[in-house]
Amino acid sequence: MMNPASEDIKDLLAAESSLALTFATNLFIAKMPIDPDLCVSVNDTGGYDPEVDYVYDRPTVQIQVRGPKGDYIVGHELAQDIGETIHGVNNQTVNATRYIGIWREGDVIALGFDDNDRPLFSINFRIHRTDT
Repeated sequence: MMNPASEDIKDLLAAESSLALTFATNLFIAKMPIDPDLCVSVNDTGGYDPEVDYVYDRPTVQIQVRGPKGDYIVGHELAQDIGETIHGVNNQTVNATRYIGIWREGDVIALGFDDNDRPLFSINFRIHRTDT
């Protein structure tokens, strides 16, 4: 049985040292705690019907980024960096699941600001994967 896609994507992000993301510190699954200001959440968003012959699964994920108060650019740049890191991953095994491909859907989306005036962004990905 495969992990939720969010679990594997979280591990891909944590492995990319240039992003400086650490699980349960500034990288989370399906939640964004009050602190720290700059943080990332990886969320499972359903996906597409599996292939007729079930050769591969086609989930989708949304990654949300919250920037520090008063610094729109820092949050936007992190979202862009995440998009560049994840888009185009292909034929890579993560946690016993083979990722045939991961593709960004569109560009970074500005979602406005939270109640503490911190900028919010999202970026969406579609995935093709299979058991190894």
